[in-house]
Amino acid sequence: MKKITEHKFAMTFEGGIMTEAEIYNRDTNEVEKIELWNPEAKPAAWNYLERAGSVFFNLASTIDELQMTISFIKESSKLESLTDKRGSEILKYMVKNWITRYVSIYEISLCLINEVLDLGYTGRTITKGNIESNRHVVENDQLEKIRRRIYNLVTMKLSGTEKKTIESLNNKIKHLGQLSHNSISDLSLYELRKTWSLYKDKSDFEIDKGLLRNNITKELVELTEKMVDSIIELLDFLNIIYESKSSELKT
Repeated sequence: MKKITEHKFAMTFEGGIMTEAEIYNRDTNEVEKIELWNPEAKPAAWNYLERAGSVFFNLASTIDELQMTISFIKESSKLESLTDKRGSEILKYMVKNWITRYVSIYEISLCLINEVLDLGYTGRTITKGNIESNRHVVENDQLEKIRRRIYNLVTMKLSGTEKKTIESLNNKIKHLGQLSHNSISDLSLYELRKTWSLYKDKSDFEIDKGLLRNNITKELVELTEKMVDSIIELLDFLNIIYESKSSELKT
C-alpha cells in the first residue's frame, strides 16, 4: 500500500523548516554550518509551515490507520482465538473502525486545504461548510474537482447497509455506536447456529467458505485504494502552493 509520508509534501515540510545546512569547505577541508533562514525573523513563514505540516501528518497517520484496519479485517477470523469474541463481533468492530477513519480523511483533507490556501479559518469557524463554500476553493476548478471526488467517496453507499452512505453510517456510529450490516448479521447468525449445532441452511455453505467476509474486505480495499489515490492527487496540487507560499513568506 502507498505511504503518504513518502509524498513530496512531506519533503517540502522537512526542507522548509530546516534552518541550517552543512557544506564542505574545500579550502579549509572542514564541514561548515550555514544559516538558511531565521524563523524568529520570519514567524509567519514558520507558523505557516508548521500548521500545514501538522495537518498533513495527521492526515498521513489516519490513512496509515485506515490501511492497517484493512489488514486486521483480512485476518479477523484468526483473531477469535485471541479473544472471547466471535468472529462476526470482531469483524463488526473493524468495519466500524474503518468507516470512522475513512470519513475523517475527507474532514482532515478540508483542514489541510484551509491551512495550505491560508483561508484563515480557526477554532469553531473550521467547518466543512465554510471550507467547501469558500470562493478560493469553489472557483479553483482543479481543486474543486479533486475535493468533489473525495466527497463523493464518503457519500457512496456501502453494500449490505440498506443503501446507506458511508457518511451517514459514520454519524450513527458516532452518536449511537451502531452499525447495521446484513452480511455481518448473516455471519453472526451462522456462528450462533454452529455453536448450538442447529440446522444449516443453504447460505451457510457460502459463509463456511468465507465468501461474505471476503466480499466485505474486497469492497473496503477498493474504496481505500480510491481514497488514497484521490488524496495523493490533492497533495500533488497543494504541494505546489505550499512550496511557493512558504518560500514567499521567507523572503
